[in-house]
Amino acid sequence: MTSNNCNLKVLQFNPEPSAIFTREVLDELQIKAILIGRLAVWAWLPDPGKHGYTKDFDLAIHKKDRTRIAQYLNQKNYKLYDLSIGGINVSVPEKNINVDFIDRCSLLEGDLSPLFENAIKHADQQVKIEDRLEFKIANLEHLIAMKIATMEQKDEDDAKNLLRIDTIKIDQLRELIERFLGIGARIKLERLLRDDAHPRAIPRRQYYLTKGGLNG
Repeated sequence: MTSNNCNLKVLQFNPEPSAIFTREVLDELQIKAILIGRLAVWAWLPDPGKHGYTKDFDLAIHKKDRTRIAQYLNQKNYKLYDLSIGGINVSVPEKNINVDFIDRCSLLEGDLSPLFENAIKHADQQVKIEDRLEFKIANLEHLIAMKIATMEQKDEDDAKNLLRIDTIKIDQLRELIERFLGIGARIKLERLLRDDAHPRAIPRRQYYLTKGGLNG
């Protein structure tokens, strides 16, 4: 396509304003939280070509801290929104702030807060936003489990890309999924591994086990 009057607007997300805002909230309340979502995927995948677009700054929080964060932000007159998956969103468009504090405890979509709290407990790596704001980040196995737990195609695509990272601990990932998500999610993981011909994939069982039929 050629045109002298074609203006192409590329979607971009600058995480710095949300990171500054979030760091202030967490430090003020002395709350532990870790970076999850697409920004965490960006940190684990060095190839920018695999970075899907995001428009918010996602953090995993403890279920017990949700009310404290909401009360604190309400006192400062921020407008809050409940997340259907469990948690709260604060959005200040004029300041480019858009943060999701996610505990993953929801009447609509179930209680996955034990997985998220376990991820917070075991997070042992940090990332820097704009080279100055440090946040702990979900480890690779917990992040993939979170992605597999959803029903969205974009999260499945993220999981596929993350599963290709050489340092992934497949046995630990399987244990996490069995412990916190159950057999359905474990089956989904094995399908993703097989579809991508992952070297640690469990082969599909032979469909025909014995010779049978009416004539033996």
